[in-house]
Amino acid sequence: MNKKEISKPTTATDRGSRKDAKSCVSAARRFATVIGILCLCLATSGTALAQSTGTVTNTNNTGDGSLRQAINNVANGGTITFDASLAGQTITLASTLTINTSVTIEGNGITLSGNNACKIMGIDAS
Repeated sequence: MNKKEISKPTTATDRGSRKDAKSCVSAARRFATVIGILCLCLATSGTALAQSTGTVTNTNNTGDGSLRQAINNVANGGTITFDASLAGQTITLASTLTINTSVTIEGNGITLSGNNACKIMGIDAS
């Protein structure tokens, strides 16, 4: 026998094992790529970039467009405004709004209510 014959698989089982190993390596690479992409997405989605301004667009207690979300997103020294369509409306809070940065909130006739269940704002001066 020469060296070429020795390196070739001799049975169907040997050929299947090599094919399975290549497939396994390929799957592992795809898995590692997916995990890398997920880690990148999680790393960037959990931390919203601070904004210099924020606009409240609804009267919801939480979520996109809410005052609570605007407070969380606005940068130190930023300004929060209310969409003109909210004038005269009430935002009913389920829990205290915590402000721990220096922000300006420019109201336009909006009312904040703790619904007789919670204080409206807690300002952390630290």
